[in-house]
This record gives sequence, C-alpha cells and structure tokens, in this order.
Amino acid sequence: LAFVEAGREALGGLRRTGLAARYAHHAHELAPALPEVVAFTIEAMRAAKRHVGLERALWVSLDRAGDAASFEAARAELRALYDGPLKRPERARVLAGLGRAPSAAGPVPTPSASGGSGASSLRTAALAAQLQIGQTE
Repeated sequence: LAFVEAGREALGGLRRTGLAARYAHHAHELAPALPEVVAFTIEAMRAAKRHVGLERALWVSLDRAGDAASFEAARAELRALYDGPLKRPERARVLAGLGRAPSAAGPVPTPSASGGSGASSLRTAALAAQLQIGQTE
C-alpha cells in the first residue's frame, strides 16, 4: 500500500497524474484484488486518461477478485469505460448481461444434449465469446 500512498500524494499534492498512474500500476501489479488498490488504480488512471491501461488492469482485477465488492467495482468501471471514453457500447452491454460476482453466479452452465434450458446457456456462452473476441481486436 506504500505505492497507493505515494500515488495519492502525487495525484493530490503534486498534481502529477502520470506519476500517480505509474504508482497505481505498480500497486496493481502487487495486489490487483485489493479494493483500495482497485479504487486508486481507477482514480489515478482516469485522471491521467490512461484508459487502455485501466482496461487491462480491470480485467486482471476481475480475474483475481477475491470478494464480490472488488469484482463489482472492477466490472462497473469496465462498463463505464466501454460506455464512455473507449466507445465500445457492445462490450458494456455484454458485461451487463453477464452474471454477478463468481460466488453468486457459479459456473457458466453448458448446454446439455437433452435440451432443457439450453437457449439461455447458449446465449450466455455467446455473450462470453463475443467479449473474448472483442478483447483480441
């Protein structure tokens, strides 16, 4: 958390957004799932207008989120980025369509050969595939 404290000083006291974003990057590399680190990374990278770097960091935070609060904060900011400065509303809609935190949603169901709720499972799988395809562009 020393990087977060140094970054807050750079952002607030010195008004050096680039330096604050670098500190946020270092803090995020060390602890991408800590809520304080995620919150500061969002604040600093937005201030420095490093939207693509923030996008990458948030995906890492989503992957490593240990609690629902961290997961939802990262997901909400990703949606805001895609609706806003990154101008990718289709990605924002996909994120909105996916379930909540991993503990609440459980694993993504796979379509069964016997039918059942295959349509909703296929839709969820298609949304996830669309999001992954968009990441490689």
